[in-house]
Amino acid sequence: MNIKKVQKDIDSCRFCFMCRHICSMARVTGSEVVNPRSRGLMLSYVLRGTIPYSADLEDTVYKCCMCGCCADWCEGDWNPPAYVQEARFDMVERELAPAHIT
Repeated sequence: MNIKKVQKDIDSCRFCFMCRHICSMARVTGSEVVNPRSRGLMLSYVLRGTIPYSADLEDTVYKCCMCGCCADWCEGDWNPPAYVQEARFDMVERELAPAHIT
């Protein structure tokens, strides 16, 4: 599981709301599900075996433009785009990526 490489970032972001107002996708979509904290929370569940990778996580993982604003804004020097990228690798390996990606 590739996201194990970035578990510290995931665990640090999952309960922090400090960058949610700067997330480009969350602002454009108006959805809390696509902000870095939500991604971190869902991926922490995957890491802990609470939920499996599934097509349902596609929205959370693939609705990130990887702009890096969240990482630039982060006071803790965490890197949400890093765990999004590793989660995408995991989803491609499990053949759960959206059709337009594969």
